[in-house]
Amino acid sequence: MKIYANVDTAKGSFRFELFTSLEPDICNHFKNLVMGKPWIHGQTDQLCKDPFYEKTTAGPIIEETAVELPADRWTPLEGKPTFKGPSHTEGAVSLALASKNLMGGRFFICLRPMPQYDSIFPVFGRITDNIEAAAALLPGDQIHRIWLEEF
Repeated sequence: MKIYANVDTAKGSFRFELFTSLEPDICNHFKNLVMGKPWIHGQTDQLCKDPFYEKTTAGPIIEETAVELPADRWTPLEGKPTFKGPSHTEGAVSLALASKNLMGGRFFICLRPMPQYDSIFPVFGRITDNIEAAAALLPGDQIHRIWLEEF
């Protein structure tokens, strides 16, 4: 069974496959955030119950090579990355770091190869449909929602 995340944004929708067998803890954490399971706000330590990604905005464009989502939220990661995912090639979806000890809900999408990020940030998915919508995002663009599908 494959799990896909569908991302609806102000610039269109795109889809990515989750690498559940390579990064199970990260994928489970991501799924919980999408489904609205309670999460701890990384800056305020408040318990939040709304879906993590709904009504957030796109974050910075990293050296014209990646777009980060969402811009304004962090939460501690449940579990540990394995770094068994593939390289940071175009379309890779990778977990962002808030600090050495805080990895959470933010992720970035590689718009071109970024091998310098291998072994630093874990890849937990890959864009399968409409990378153009992800590439069109600018800081502050609305992320309407993310939902999951299993096939």
